[in-house]
Amino acid sequence: MSKGRPTETIELPSLSEELLDKLLDAQDECVLVWNTRTGPVGAVNGYLWSKGKVWLTAAAERANRLAALERDPRVTVVVSSRGLDLPPHFSPRQLVSSSVSIRGRCEILKDDATRRWFLKETQKKRFPDNEAQQQAMVEMLDEPTRYILCVTPEKFTSLHSAEYMDDVYRPALDSVG
Repeated sequence: MSKGRPTETIELPSLSEELLDKLLDAQDECVLVWNTRTGPVGAVNGYLWSKGKVWLTAAAERANRLAALERDPRVTVVVSSRGLDLPPHFSPRQLVSSSVSIRGRCEILKDDATRRWFLKETQKKRFPDNEAQQQAMVEMLDEPTRYILCVTPEKFTSLHSAEYMDDVYRPALDSVG
């Protein structure tokens, strides 16, 4: 009786470019990991995937984080499909338990035009059918002390769990039935 392939010998399947882009576009929450003097630290953040980059925000009150990013712009952004309410055009298994880790460099942008663009785009995504709500949120969040973090990806490492599950567990389940 076959028990499937041992997990230690499996090359983990990556997301295709199309599925990677769908995941990054559909999700709006990530973990941003940056380096401090005493080691790496991470925090959950809202984000926007646009122009091939990850865009986040940080208020000036996050002075320690901003100083650390200025000192060392190397970051990792981790995005998971968990909790996603996937649009109807997705097949349910396309992104099941999939994830991506993006290694890149972070630039802190302090100009008004970038901040307003980011706020408008994130609120359009958050409230797609309510322009009044979008505008109210932009007005509330639009402060000169709110900075935009732009992460330019250098390396993507992804896992396509649905494909992995089929490869590892399906043979074992089929042999039982």
